[in-house]
This record gives sequence, structure tokens and C-alpha cells, in this order.
Amino acid sequence: MNDRNTIRAIIYICLAYVFLSLMMLSAKLATRTLPPTEVLFSRFFLGLIFLIPSIVKSNSFSFKITNIKMSLLRNCAGLGGMILSFSILSKIPVALNVLFLNSSSLFIPLCLFCFFKERTNIKTISFMLIGFFGIFVIVSNSLENTNFIYYIFGVISAVLAALAYIGIKKLSKDHSPLNIVFYFHLFGSLVIFLFFSHGWKLPIYQNLYLLILVGLFGVLFQVFLSYALSFSSMQLIAPFIFTGVIFSTFLDWLYWGELPNNFFILGSVLIMFSIVKIVRNEGK
Repeated sequence: MNDRNTIRAIIYICLAYVFLSLMMLSAKLATRTLPPTEVLFSRFFLGLIFLIPSIVKSNSFSFKITNIKMSLLRNCAGLGGMILSFSILSKIPVALNVLFLNSSSLFIPLCLFCFFKERTNIKTISFMLIGFFGIFVIVSNSLENTNFIYYIFGVISAVLAALAYIGIKKLSKDHSPLNIVFYFHLFGSLVIFLFFSHGWKLPIYQNLYLLILVGLFGVLFQVFLSYALSFSSMQLIAPFIFTGVIFSTFLDWLYWGELPNNFFILGSVLIMFSIVKIVRNEGK
């Protein structure tokens, strides 16, 4: 792995999580007047439209899927995680929602063991427990203001995101990032429209630009994430996924005047520390 590719991967992963934060902000603003599933549909369908020019211009793009099992895992788990994340957008701060998605790395070793029979070591297990304690610190000190079920949804979305990341990494071996992102958006658009379109509203002008931003930022997140994983190993770029938490904390302050309390900061540090240690320990 040369230095140039590592620098590229770091830039891409930082940009990916900045776009994720912007997508979550736009979606939260849109869910004030529109159903979460309708906003999520725009994230997939408009993202699919934004992808078409790149597909047309690409000389190497292929519709071929060589690993159907991993493609289904990536798409089903990724969609499930996004549905849960969007369903709690209006209930918790953007930074906390992004933090839940970031904490998915804590669950990757557990998912690899449960679903792929890949064993881990005692150090990784110890770091996982530290990360889980960080989640506990955040959740236990926020229950007075928020229903506990929303935090359960956040944790489950993190588990599903972990499975999606595993799928992306395995697909990256013989699928281009554009191929992976295209099928995720196609799958999400079809499933949400077929099974979750009841009760949707016709968006008014004020909401339309937010839906467009959700789709645009969503596809940019997926593209840059896939490129980052294709240019470098996860142990090198893991610390930079918390760009999203930092940037979304700024957005919470900018739009709603919300600042993180000491428990959120402590929990976030514990989660960040454990994720970096887990990824680097697993990469040895």
C-alpha cells in the first residue's frame, strides 16, 4: 500500500462522512413535514439518477454481479440500517445518529464471528467492551429527554451497517465502487417504493430542494466510501470516520443551538478509541 493511495483513502473517507452528515441534516429538515420513508426513497431514487452520467461516461463499468450472496448482504443490511436511521432522525441529534453509524465498526468482529465463523482475539473483545461502555454512557444519560426505543433502533442500525461494510469490503475485491453503489441505490429504490410508499405526500417547493440534497449527498457518501475502502485498508483510515461526528456536531449547533454534553463527549472518545484499536488490532 503506497503513501499516495493512503492519502487518497484518508481524503475520501473524510469527504464521505462530511457528505453523510449533510445528508442526515437535509433528511432531518425534510422529515419535519414528510414521512421518513419518502425522504429515504428520494435518497435512493435521486441518487440513482445522479449516478447515470457517471455510468454512461465510465469505460469500465459493468452490470455483472459475481458475488450475489455478498451483494444481497450489502444491500439488505444497508437498506435496513438506513430505514432505522431515518425513522429516528427527528427524535435525536444529527451527531448522535451519525455516531451510531460510526460505531458500526464495533460490531464488525462480532458479525464476522456470528455469520462467517471468523474468530477474533481477546484484545479485540476487550476493546469492543470499552466501545459498548461508551455507547452505554451516552444512552444512559440521555434517557430523560428521549424514548429508549430510539436508541435501540440506533444500535440495531449500527449492527446492520457493520454487515453492510463487510459486504462492501468483500465486494470491492472484484466489483467496482460504481457497481456496488449502483445496485444499492437500485435495490433501495425498488424495495422502498414497493413496500413503504403508503401515506406518502406530494412534496411542496420548500421540501423539494431538501429531497434533492438528500439524494445528492447520499450518493456522494456511498461513492467516496467505496473509493476509500478500495484504496486502503480499514485499519489506516478508521480514525478519520469520526470526521462525521465532529462535523455533524457543528451542524447541530449551527441549526438548533445544540451542544454535546460531557457524557456525549466521553462516550464518543471511548467509542473512537475502541474502534481505532479494534481495526488496527484486527489488521495485524
